[in-house]
Amino acid sequence: MSDISAKIHRIATMAAELQQEIEVTKHGRLNRRQQQKTHPFPEQPELETILQAIEQISNSLKKIQMSIATAKSQSRCRKHRREARTFQQKAPPLRFAQLRPKMSVPQPGSTYHSDMELDSPTSSSLSDLSTDDLIQTRRNSLFASDSETTPHLRVEQMGDRMVDSLEGLIGTTSFAGKVTVEGPFHVDWAAMKFNNPQNGEQFAVKYRPTSMVPGCTSLSKSKSTGFQRLDLSAPIQSPSEEEALTFLEQAVRDPPKKTLQYYVGPRLIAAFGNLLHSGPVLSAISPIEGVNSVYDHIGEKWSGTAFHREDAHFRSCNLTLSGVKLWIIIRQHHTQKFETYIRSFATDTCDQFVRHQGLLFAPSELRNQNIDFEILCTKAGDLVITEPRQYHAVINFTNSYAISTNFLLRNEEPLPLELRHCPRCGLGNLYDQEGKIKYAERLIEIQKCTDEIIEQDPQCSIPIIDRCNPPSAKVFRLAAVIRSRAVILQFFKIVEATRKDSHPSSVSKPPGKPQDRVLQHITNLARSEKESDLLAVRRRYDQILLVRDIEESKMGQLRTDSAFLKNICEKVGWSAGTLRTNREHGKGLNTISEAFNGLIYFIPTDATTTPAKATVKEYVDMAGNRSEFEDFKKLMNDDHITKLCTAGKVFQQSHSGSTLPKFTWEAAKISHLSSLSMDELLSYIAPAEDAG
Repeated sequence: MSDISAKIHRIATMAAELQQEIEVTKHGRLNRRQQQKTHPFPEQPELETILQAIEQISNSLKKIQMSIATAKSQSRCRKHRREARTFQQKAPPLRFAQLRPKMSVPQPGSTYHSDMELDSPTSSSLSDLSTDDLIQTRRNSLFASDSETTPHLRVEQMGDRMVDSLEGLIGTTSFAGKVTVEGPFHVDWAAMKFNNPQNGEQFAVKYRPTSMVPGCTSLSKSKSTGFQRLDLSAPIQSPSEEEALTFLEQAVRDPPKKTLQYYVGPRLIAAFGNLLHSGPVLSAISPIEGVNSVYDHIGEKWSGTAFHREDAHFRSCNLTLSGVKLWIIIRQHHTQKFETYIRSFATDTCDQFVRHQGLLFAPSELRNQNIDFEILCTKAGDLVITEPRQYHAVINFTNSYAISTNFLLRNEEPLPLELRHCPRCGLGNLYDQEGKIKYAERLIEIQKCTDEIIEQDPQCSIPIIDRCNPPSAKVFRLAAVIRSRAVILQFFKIVEATRKDSHPSSVSKPPGKPQDRVLQHITNLARSEKESDLLAVRRRYDQILLVRDIEESKMGQLRTDSAFLKNICEKVGWSAGTLRTNREHGKGLNTISEAFNGLIYFIPTDATTTPAKATVKEYVDMAGNRSEFEDFKKLMNDDHITKLCTAGKVFQQSHSGSTLPKFTWEAAKISHLSSLSMDELLSYIAPAEDAG
């Protein structure tokens, strides 16, 4: 299907380019005809014929593309769920019923799709419905042509599956920003219980004349005496295209004088909120009002929202549940042109400067400015999707109720670094929540890291994180690797190599002055540059002692005697860079050792043997970053790490030439260590005298 889609896309692109070229040719001839009235060009009726033919081809291609996109979306959802069930004359699942009391009973043979738990028990008898009733499914579209091209989604494809369902549609040339959701939207609104809004929330809007430009009015928030329940049960009358345009023109040129009720804010009823979802990026963080939470939009006829776009690079989804809404949506290729037009009479103070103006333009004025736009009409079950940075305005053609939220597709950047904002920006405290949005990105990266580690080491002891304040993915990865089976098996090998070493090197502090000990440590390090697991961990301890003794050799001075260090390096053939590298490693390892004595023996000696390929340099760099190391410590304070440190401290005794005590696995003569579970490894790693 992807090959077919690609070919259709190429044909559609060629048709659009040809159409544009003919239009340019046509307009060019018209312009020259006006300039040379004495020598008029002959009429070219064949151009009109060609354009009509191309337009017919383009419309056919759009229908084919939309069918393919819908099929892809449905196929993607089927991969993540069981085949959706369609219930005939059954009660809604329990949660569904609780959210929708006293709703109208459908006519015999009507069907609905559950939008809640697919596995919830359902009743097979109408007598079991109690006061809860079934909800009718109804599809709506403004024009007949809409119904042919508008894609459909089932209720089961909404909720936390919504983003995956939309991903197959968004970005296709045939997608017009509107989806019909086949769901329960025939509701007994008179029986629906609404909560009262909280003080400080938006209750009303008002049209105000403006002299900025012709064909424009101001539509902004207004004071209200209180929230009054609207009649949402009136019969819906579908406006024709002409009626919709006339209504929008009147809203600008002769708007109502009164204050109009229009509530935009947190949910006033519990029903339907589960239909929308912000996607994995925004929903991973704690709720931010108006960003990743679902908002209600309840407004009377003529109320609405002036031209604006969503904060940052968010997309938006708005699902009409009752009434009719009219949308004016600026086409994306004219976003900059629209902003340039606004700048001609308004100050650009931030990324939301258009929103701050609160302006509503008549369709005729947009045409006068040669700004491309489209008008959408939505009714119950229609879902409108806006693209990032896409400007739009919404006016209620009737009393209306809708819900909305922002969302992002997977791997989309939530908050661009170049974002400009002012105190009036956004909804609520969005920009104060920048850290939370970054945390959401971290959680996604952490999940990817977890999947990678578990795939290589299913028994790895994954650290527990604070989801409200997670560490970076790097810190999480370094903490997780130390909890893997690979580093415990590495420790077993080091102990075994120590037992077999007939000439153990002493890396403990030798007697004498600090300067003499520094010389001894550098000499040991120079000799151990040929790596093995055992020599690698001995070098780490030498690097730690080197840093400590260099610090002690200062004898109260601010700096170490550089001539002294240079002389030592010359004796062992070290460059200044080699000394600097060893000191940097020693400093980082010392930081780790002071916090978790004995843990340095569980830092990987060979990154290729561990999941996520962690290197000792990454641990050193992390220890040098105070914030990262604080996060690292939070992930290491548990019984698992305590057992590793206990074993590491016992092993550290061997560096001084002392006899290395036996460990439990040695006392029990366990030879098949690589086949043991994580719990068994942790029990056998304990010193023998501590076992039991």
